[in-house]
Formats: sequence, structure tokens, C-alpha cells
Amino acid sequence: MSVNAQYNGNAQALEVYNSLFTTFAEKDNDYYRFNLYKLTDEQPTGESGLPSAGDSFIIFNQSAQGVLSTQDGNTESPSLNNAAATVAEGAATAANGGLVFTVEKNGAYYRFVNETFGYLCSNGTGNNAFYQKEASEDADWTLAAYNGGYTMESRTAKFNGKYAQYLEYYAGAYKTYSMYNVTDKDIYTFHFYPCANTGLTGGVVNEPTVQFGALTDAYVGQAYTLTFTVDAVFGVQELRASLNGTDLACTEAAGVYTLEIPAASVAGESLQVVVSGTDTRDVAFTATANISVKDEPVITGLTPAAGSQTGENKRPVISAAIANAGENPRVEMTVAGAAVDAVYANGTVTYTPLEDLTEGRTSVTVTVTRADGKAAAKTWSFTVGVAAQQLYFGQLHSHTTYSDGSGSLDTALEYIANLPESANIDFVAFTDHSNYFDKSGEANPEGALYDMSLATAYSQNLWSEFKGKVADFNATHSDVIALGGFEMTWSGGPGHINTWNTPGIVSRNNATLNNKTADAGMKAYYSLLSQPEGADSISFSYWDALIDSRIFLVEVGNGEGAIGAGGYYPSYEQYTLALDKGWHVAPTNNQDNHKGRWGNANDARDVILTDDFSEQGLYQAIRDLRVYSTEDKNLELYYTVNGLPLGSVIEEAPEALELNVQVSDPDASDSISKVRSGHRGVCLHPGAYLQLLLHPRHPGRRRPGRYGSRMGGRDPEAGDLQCGMRDLHSGHRRGAGAHHHPVQQRGHRRQGHLCDVYHRWLRGPGLRYHRLYGARLRLPDRHLCLHAHCRQGHDRHRDRGHGAGGR
Repeated sequence: MSVNAQYNGNAQALEVYNSLFTTFAEKDNDYYRFNLYKLTDEQPTGESGLPSAGDSFIIFNQSAQGVLSTQDGNTESPSLNNAAATVAEGAATAANGGLVFTVEKNGAYYRFVNETFGYLCSNGTGNNAFYQKEASEDADWTLAAYNGGYTMESRTAKFNGKYAQYLEYYAGAYKTYSMYNVTDKDIYTFHFYPCANTGLTGGVVNEPTVQFGALTDAYVGQAYTLTFTVDAVFGVQELRASLNGTDLACTEAAGVYTLEIPAASVAGESLQVVVSGTDTRDVAFTATANISVKDEPVITGLTPAAGSQTGENKRPVISAAIANAGENPRVEMTVAGAAVDAVYANGTVTYTPLEDLTEGRTSVTVTVTRADGKAAAKTWSFTVGVAAQQLYFGQLHSHTTYSDGSGSLDTALEYIANLPESANIDFVAFTDHSNYFDKSGEANPEGALYDMSLATAYSQNLWSEFKGKVADFNATHSDVIALGGFEMTWSGGPGHINTWNTPGIVSRNNATLNNKTADAGMKAYYSLLSQPEGADSISFSYWDALIDSRIFLVEVGNGEGAIGAGGYYPSYEQYTLALDKGWHVAPTNNQDNHKGRWGNANDARDVILTDDFSEQGLYQAIRDLRVYSTEDKNLELYYTVNGLPLGSVIEEAPEALELNVQVSDPDASDSISKVRSGHRGVCLHPGAYLQLLLHPRHPGRRRPGRYGSRMGGRDPEAGDLQCGMRDLHSGHRRGAGAHHHPVQQRGHRRQGHLCDVYHRWLRGPGLRYHRLYGARLRLPDRHLCLHAHCRQGHDRHRDRGHGAGGR
């Protein structure tokens, strides 16, 4: 950590990025980890560390800090799971599921065989890894010293029949890929360590465990539902659950176990649930859940339900069930902020309006105070009438086998059509890399972006097929929408831009668009988007008023790994940098699916507010910046600033800003605990609206600036939401607070192209070489673009081979 270097008061740490050393705000990743080695006269032997025939090892990856585990369920492009591991004293200790391999030699080639699953293999054009029982040339690997470890090159997997494919760790899993223009050596670096684990079954680390997750509080007199999973590589054979020695009935569905503790048993200060059993190899497991019990009023059974609409009924009965309130509790209700004469009887509080309620979103708060002073409050909102605009949840960045994804577009469309309601997916965008839609040496000219008759015959056919499948899907489905776009990818260059709603397609195979000298290629693409024909597209670094009107979105999170774990890469601070630079963009949080599970690989969602649930309706809402991102799959956010909705731009600085925020989450386990305005915390009272009054310090000042709020992020005290306002942290219950903050005006907004941008660098005066992981920019009228992010600096959008392909 530098003693003197600071940015905005934050300490700067030494890092390595893009093969250079510099200082930057420290993050929890390998760029900031350094080892100190003592220099000696000893020279390494050429074969040091290579395994020998008959040896048993686990295969450890330097980037993953984990080892090869079981095969996933993808049949089209299989990959291998990762099991976390630690290395000490020359041996590795792996998490459950890590595999131990015995080394065989086939001439100059190595083979790695696991007692249970068989030989480690890859084949075809690469982009796969799998196990098979019988040895073949697919099981042959070449090892070569590299980056302090070894690369593993497949014998048979070749891209285009000639480009070697190497085992790599990517997006939380292992498969083969080309080593062209490598920017992160660690993902290809493997080590061979003896296994320190003692709990092995058939060469598999077999230590089954019960995973309860976050335990919510129980309430006296209320039944309690507990869900949990069992991490058992070989499956569960027998399971038993008990409460204080009394057996509890337990059900299982899709690997999730559920048990219910009767209301009569919920008493005292805590509940102790013990889960025990054995896996199919007779290995035992046991775990205990200690659940705190609260003795306070409980409010449930809300009507109208949170988030619902009353339709023609403008005088709905508003009620809530109340339990554990004791004798003669004080029960109060407010509707739209005004106290009403509600009736409390037989454990239910009820209010029936005598006059029609005002149409639109209405919030209700019920407060219960027991005779002993213990109180509880519950706030929810619903729409009187039919909502003009509704929130739709989905994803705006994914891949199929049209480029480097796992699974065909047909498979992907069928997958999203059959997602369960619990996934909460209303739309998914497919944005395959554009350099797969034409060829090196036969690239589309720039004009093909707007006129596909200028494109090569190969590109015309492939693009028409791709867009046709999306259109056919949307013509036959009304509950989920597919969006078809492309990712303009510069491997080893300035970043990536997802683009939608253009008639045609171009790629980096075009030499003009791929010129990396001073980012000339990206500037050429910006120029292309700036043409009048680009006014309908939706598509970040070099700020320009016209380009600002074409690019709308920036990624603040990327990856299909679980939130908070490997394979998911948040970059919230880069959104603030984009706003500081002057961009008018909204945040997105995308899975960038390469392994299937389109839409529901994790709980990250993009949320669009619109009154037109159609492909063009979603595009228009993106142009209007009616978008927020969340790490919670169903967190609903509505907010206004001086009465203006999400995405609005205030052209003239007002005397004050009044923020009204309503947040709801149907999950009982989610709770909002903190709201933060700016960089100063504001504690809220549960059960109240959030209302922030902000006053400008420089009301006459005009320059590109920023204003907004953020909910959630990764603040451990907050919920999981990032919205298009700046520093508002929250969770599930509502709260209220007030804070003063400067108002800074922004540049002009225009409608236009939709673009989503993955930009590695944000350059400009006062912002020198700050990584930008995602942002929304705007163009005049119709097409759409999104700058996509490079996931903590790992340039994962690489060539499959020279002049071919690319992530």
C-alpha cells in the first residue's frame, strides 16, 4: 500500500494489470497479491514438478485457487466444476468434490484417470472438457512449463482443425480454449499436488455437508419453515431432521429440503434443528441450525398483496393478519401516508375505503404495539387500478454456439421458455460475438451495420438465421421475450460493446474497426454509430454528446458465478466514474452466460420499467434509461426525484431534490437494514418511506456531473441492489431519512442506439487509466448498445485462434 498515493482520499495499492505495474484502489483479487522470494544460486531442473506415471495428484489451477471437480450437466459443451482448495507444505486440501487423478503415460503424452469418473478428456473444436471411462487419444495431454506451473494442451481438440486448445479456468469452470493474445496467464496455469484430504471415496474428496444458508428469525406462535441443501457428491441415501430430539417431517424437491416447525413448538429464545444422514457411499454427515426466536408481534397475510393491482376495484379491502400481539394491542394503519380508521378484531386489522382511492401505487403501513411496549411495523405497496408501467426482470448479455457459448440458440430459447416462475425472468438478450458472423479475410464493410446487402453472403445467411430464430420465438411466446443483438469484441483492445436493434452486423474482422492504435477501431465504431442511420440502435471512454445519445447501459456486475463467489465480478465504482465522466447511462448486472443456464445462472437481474412489454417496448425503455440492476432476482424498486421517474434527466438545477423511494421484496428472508445517501450513512426507521431532501450547493453550475443513489452493492450491512441513482443502500423494509447533497447538472439526453459496453479503460482529463467495467450510453433514436466489462481485468473475450473467433 502506497504511503502517499491517494484517489479521492482512498489509499492506492500496487497492482499488476495489462502486464504493467501501477497503483489502484485495492480489491480482493490476485492483482494485488505479491510474494517475496529470496534469491539463491540454485537452478531449477527442467522436469521439476512434472508428475510421473503412477503418481496420484489433484490438479490445481492458479487463477481458480481450486482443483478439478465433477463434470457439469451440459451435454452440448460440457465443462468441469471447480472445488476450492488451499496449498500448504507442498500438498493441497480440496473442498468437497475435488478429484484425485492417477498419472499414466502414452508415449510423450500424459493421461489423468480418476477411479470413479475415468479419464480427463477434450476433443472436437475445443470449448469442452469431460470424463470418459475408456482411454483414447481424447485423453492425451501435453504438459509444458508456463508461468511458474504448466499448461495442459489437448492432443485432439483443435479449433478450425489447427489451433491448439488448452485447459483453462473460465467463469467458474474448466474447459479447453485457445491461448491467443493471453492477458491472464493464471487461468492456463496448473500445478500437481498430492492430496492432503483423508476423506476420499473412489478418488473423490467426499465430505458431505448440510448447507442452511442465512437463517431468518422465528417468531413466537408462528410456524417456521426451514430450507437447506446437502452437498453430497454421490447423492443422499438417508436423511433425518429433529427439533430438540423430536423428529420433523422433511420433503425434498430439486435438491432442496424443506421442513416446517409447528407454531406450537416455536417458543423460548432459540430453536435447535439437527440434520443428519448418510450419502450413497455410507459416509455420514450432521449439522445443527440454531434459530433465534423473537417474542414480538408478527404481521402477515397482507391484502391487497404487495405488488398487486386492484383492477376495476378502487375501494379494495386493506387488511393484515396479526399474531402474538397479546391483550389490547395498539394497532394503527396509514394509507398513502395518512392515518385511517382501521378496525382490529380477531387477529386481523381491516380498512375499507369509503371513497375511491387515487389510481397508481399506494403504500400501506401497519404498526402494532403490544401492552409491554414491544412493537412491529410492516409496509407494503400495491397499485390501485392497473399500473401504467411495470417492472420486468431479465438479462442483457449471453452467448450461444453462434459464438463461444455452450448450447445452441434453439436450446437457449427452449430453456428460457421453460424457466419456472421462481426464476423471475421476463426477457433474455443473446449477444454472440460479431466476429463469428463474418470471417477474417471476408469481413463485412462498415456499411453493413445498416445495410446487410453490403455484407458477405456468408454473413447475410448467418445473421438472417440468427435474427429469424429470435423473431419466430417472439411471435409464438408472450410471457418471455428474446432480444437478438451482438457483442462487438476487440480482443486485447479497448473493450467490448453489445449492440441491439441494428439492421446488420460488423466485427473486428474489419481492419478499420480493429485498429487498436490509440483505440482507432473503437473510435471508428463510435463514428459508425453516430451516423443518422444509427439513431435507432442501442450501444463508452471517449465522451461525446452524440455518442452519449447512443449508448445507454454499463455493466456494474458480470459473470455467471454465484453472487459473492468466484465467477462473478462486481465493479460498482466504475459506474460512478462513468457518471463523473458525463455519460448518461444506466447500470446493468449481467451473467454473460457461456455455460448455458440463460437468465438464471445466478440471482443477478436487469430490471426494466415499461408500459410496453414487447421487444421494441423494452428497447424504448432502455433508451429512456428506465433500468436498474440488482443482485436479488425479485427486488422491486420504484423511485422519483421531484416527481420524475427513474431515468429522467433534470435539465435545470432545482432549489432542492426530493427523492421518494419504495422498495419491496417478496422473500421473507430478505430485509432492508440501511439506506445511505452519498458517502454518509442515514439510518432509517422500518415501516416508513425513504424521502431524501437534497439542496444544491452550486445551483448555477453547469457541467457534466452525476447524481443518483445505490441500493445494496456488496455492503455487508445492506441489501443487494444497485439502481440508477447514486449511493442509496437498502434491503427489504422501508425507511425514511433526509440528507443534503450537491446537485450537478448533466449533459443533454437524446434517444438512440442501444449499446451495452464492456470498456476496460475510461480515459480523459482527471480520470487517467481507470478501468470501466460497464456503462450505458445513448444515441438519437433507435439502435441500442451496452458497454460490457472485462471482469476484474481478465480479458476473457479472446481469439479461438489467429484471425478467428473470440470471447
